[in-house]
Amino acid sequence: MKNFKIIYLILFLIITSCSSSDDLDENNAKDITGVWNLSDYSSQIFWDEVGEYIKRTGDNIDYTIEFKENPKVINLTGEINYLEEELIIGEIINSSGIINGELGEGHHTQEWEIVNGNLITKSSFFISGTLTEWDEVTEIIELTSNSMTLRIDHVGSQQRGETILKYTR
Repeated sequence: MKNFKIIYLILFLIITSCSSSDDLDENNAKDITGVWNLSDYSSQIFWDEVGEYIKRTGDNIDYTIEFKENPKVINLTGEINYLEEELIIGEIINSSGIINGELGEGHHTQEWEIVNGNLITKSSFFISGTLTEWDEVTEIIELTSNSMTLRIDHVGSQQRGETILKYTR
């Protein structure tokens, strides 16, 4: 009889502990739905092996992202104007650029879902005149009713860095 109690206790613990990640993802999906205004943008990527980097800072931001629920798609409007500092072959180059949501550019585009507390989307940018896309996994650092902070980790075999996007409603 004592063995049955232990088995039931273990079974109860397993069943009740399995749903927490799914519940969190479902709650985050409800909280993220709607229109968000980008308030702060920064990005830095370092290539230590060759001693080069790119740093971007939002300058004039008029960019919104809308997470729609059914279907789970993203609408973008506006632009992120940024200042850029690059270190290439020992020379610092300052320039500026634009991420144009109206053209479908952004760190988060197309369809979205939340898996294990991370936002899963596509990134889309014009590179050498061609719209280039890749899967993007983004950590949700903060998500409240009025603010959201997202972090993209740029870690690869030859690079490190991050992009931080802060949104408000």
